[in-house]
Amino acid sequence: MGTGAARGVGRFVNGESVYGTILTAGVVSGLSHFISDADELLVTAIGTVIVFWIAHAFAEIVGDRSPDVRQAVRGAVMRSTGMLWGLVPLTVILCVAMTGAMSVDASVYLEIVVSVVLLTVLGFFAAAPKTDRLWVRLLCGAGAGALGAVMILLKSVGH
Repeated sequence: MGTGAARGVGRFVNGESVYGTILTAGVVSGLSHFISDADELLVTAIGTVIVFWIAHAFAEIVGDRSPDVRQAVRGAVMRSTGMLWGLVPLTVILCVAMTGAMSVDASVYLEIVVSVVLLTVLGFFAAAPKTDRLWVRLLCGAGAGALGAVMILLKSVGH
């Protein structure tokens, strides 16, 4: 992968995007046991993830030891923004469910599958700068997807 492409992908391949994807899928899976309306599920899930995002950014700001508060806030918000990427597939899928094109249950299952696939892709690209071996990248991707599926399941059961 070229340097420009690697930098572009690197903006999305980070711990925050992995965490946001797992968080979003787990929240949707857990909330879907109590909320059967796509509109309400979408608003509640987005609100929950945004609260976690704010808490994460706040924790980063508090943990920052630089004397420049603006720089600490800017850096924390930029780093933690990856958490919000997990909302993109959720929003698209639940908007489709709101049109009646699919049931809420089907949209929740699709969102979980898309999240696991996204985690697999993130794992694959996270390994790219560390190795040129395709089999290692594939193994890292499969491992990230499997671990993500377990975490989503645990989050769902916890709700």
